[in-house]
Amino acid sequence: MRNNNTILRPATSKDLQTQGSVRAWVLEEDNEIIAVAGVMIDGNYTGFLDIRKDLPIKAFWKASKEVMKELKKLNAPIGVIRDKRYNSSKRFLTRLGFKLYNIQNNQETYIWEL
Repeated sequence: MRNNNTILRPATSKDLQTQGSVRAWVLEEDNEIIAVAGVMIDGNYTGFLDIRKDLPIKAFWKASKEVMKELKKLNAPIGVIRDKRYNSSKRFLTRLGFKLYNIQNNQETYIWEL
């Protein structure tokens, strides 16, 4: 995806500071990483999103939909823990197709399945 100076591309090992298997994408603006999204794979698929800079909501949604389109190819359920510091996180997850799975120790776990 390319939108003006915004590019969505597969992440490389230089972009990520993690060990283990990861499938991720990077959103760049003017060669600066502004968001990273994907899944950590360790027998389960655990989704993550790291937003490093504010970006226009339209670009954010377009990139989110592109990443979800790629994640469908994994053909596996993906779990995430909602970050309650962001009031819109519940709406964001449900709009992408995640469903509330469990609430434990005040943490909401959501699952996305095909």
